[in-house]
Amino acid sequence: MEPLKAWSLAIDTSSRQGSIALLRGEDIIHSTSFGAKSRHGEALAPCAKMLLQKNQLTPKDIEFISLAIGPGSFTGLRIGIAFAKAFSLVTKANLVGVPSFLALAEKVRKKLKILDDKIIILMDGRRNRVYGGVYQVSQGQPISPFHSPHWLASVEKARSLLPQEGIFIGDGISIVAPLPAKARIEGDPEFYFSEAREVGEMGFRLWKKGKSDLYGVSPLYLMPTEAEEKREKKLSEEKGRL
Repeated sequence: MEPLKAWSLAIDTSSRQGSIALLRGEDIIHSTSFGAKSRHGEALAPCAKMLLQKNQLTPKDIEFISLAIGPGSFTGLRIGIAFAKAFSLVTKANLVGVPSFLALAEKVRKKLKILDDKIIILMDGRRNRVYGGVYQVSQGQPISPFHSPHWLASVEKARSLLPQEGIFIGDGISIVAPLPAKARIEGDPEFYFSEAREVGEMGFRLWKKGKSDLYGVSPLYLMPTEAEEKREKKLSEEKGRL
């Protein structure tokens, strides 16, 4: 199929504000969100069905799915990936994983009409840690990672990774403060989460480059879950007693 005519779904369940979008090529045809008061697992399938029916499509008309893979909510990511993989297995649609921070940076680039600048994302990683990412915009073109696209670091380490200037977003700003003197803060809560619209746009670009993999797509966890940390601690204690 001609890439610009390919139908795709984009899914983002990486935060409390879940969303899904229908695209044709890189054009967003329709999108909808399901907020914090609804469970992603209960809302996702009905929303997908609604988007398809509204546009007189069937699941087999979908060429590929763009999926936000994190970092983000452990439970949300698992729900999104499980749905996308099940959909792909039934319909033979390709699956494209899109890092959530990449989609968020693209969202900021578009909303603020950034031409040349850095976008620095700082999110609360809990336990005195910060999720971060730095992205470069050049000549108004789609963003690209400035260095390591995403990281988890202590507050002290995070400060050493920050550029001296750029646009700073995210709920981790107050944790890392004080920021560099030339930092420009965008405190709009809308910039605290990525959305399916940008996940779909970035996914389309990756899909055109042949970057799709049903079995290789997995959640991008930058730190272990609390259960995993407890299990690791228990194993260490048991080894210490041997």
